Amino acid sequence: MKTKHTVSFIIGNGFDIGVLCALEKVFLTSYKEFYAYLSYFLKTQNNSIYEAIRSLDNDSLWVDYELLLENLVENKKLEIEKETDRQEQKKIYDTFIDDWKEIQYKFADFLNYVITPDTLKRVSALKGTKTLGSFLGDLQKEDWEKIAFKNYPRYQSEIEYKIFNFNYSTLADNYFFHLFDRHPYNVSDNNTDFYPNPRGFKGEGYIQKYDKKSLRSTIKFYHPHGQLSIPESILFGIGYNRKTYQTSTSSTSNFHENFGEKLTKKLDKLYWSELGAEKDIEIIQTDLFIIYGHSIGESDKWWWQKILQALARGDAELIIYDYDSQNLKNQIIDYFPDLKESVENKIFVINFDDNTPLNYAFNFKRENARE
Repeated sequence: MKTKHTVSFIIGNGFDIGVLCALEKVFLTSYKEFYAYLSYFLKTQNNSIYEAIRSLDNDSLWVDYELLLENLVENKKLEIEKETDRQEQKKIYDTFIDDWKEIQYKFADFLNYVITPDTLKRVSALKGTKTLGSFLGDLQKEDWEKIAFKNYPRYQSEIEYKIFNFNYSTLADNYFFHLFDRHPYNVSDNNTDFYPNPRGFKGEGYIQKYDKKSLRSTIKFYHPHGQLSIPESILFGIGYNRKTYQTSTSSTSNFHENFGEKLTKKLDKLYWSELGAEKDIEIIQTDLFIIYGHSIGESDKWWWQKILQALARGDAELIIYDYDSQNLKNQIIDYFPDLKESVENKIFVINFDDNTPLNYAFNFKRENARE
């Protein structure tokens, strides 16, 4: 029997917003508030990206910003292709990249303004112990009965938690950081508890409510889209899923830069996040995926397709926390509809909103009240 099990969390901006709301912070990491910050502090008001944001007249979703970027890139590539003078091509490219970098660094300023060292300290005090050990309690009984993962962890087996934090902040890292103590006891290697049946569902052969499994656990953090501490790493862009780019051509007498290709490369999130064989292995080895606070957007389709393939290929399962019932299950299946029949029974949805909060995992307000 397998003794090591892997749980991979896919964490999106809904996590940061939920934490900041629970801490009663004045400002959040919403796109609407970034837009307001940008409008006030941006030095170059004729920044082409900002002008496009302003003309869009939609300040609600980050996914809209990335779609806007995709359209802008395509338009700039056409503009470059139509221009025959290479110096003018370079000027078009340089101007757009300067605008993009200005937005990139202004976003880093915004996050530093919203997420202070004191905020990180308070998040660390919340601790994600209950989230990691009791998340199965948020499932409805019907789904809890179906999910196979509840039967996997055994006494003294090992769980490896992988936190794929798609946010640029480290709020999630601080929330889960406590597990870095791998040897809290002198007489045991176990460092965490897992509850297969937190709600105590009744039935023949069911696991008892308080039947916790003492386990060895490790935790790894990944930031596929970059980190606030390295502003140059912050990836705003599109997921073209290309491994190589031909950004120049040369001969014995000439060297020419392909500025359209350079532009695509510069804004390809998948290219710069270095996805490939290593991340494929990370995903293949996952027993349970948990998506929390993340929209199912086009620019991250590589992830959605890889997760669906993992579900179809073996025994992996997926839990989606769906805030405000946005039908995220069907949205993710739409990225690989041919796999629908083989994956839909392995996907479990937990619906919640401000009026029906979570009781077991990610209950930041309750955790803050106990701080």
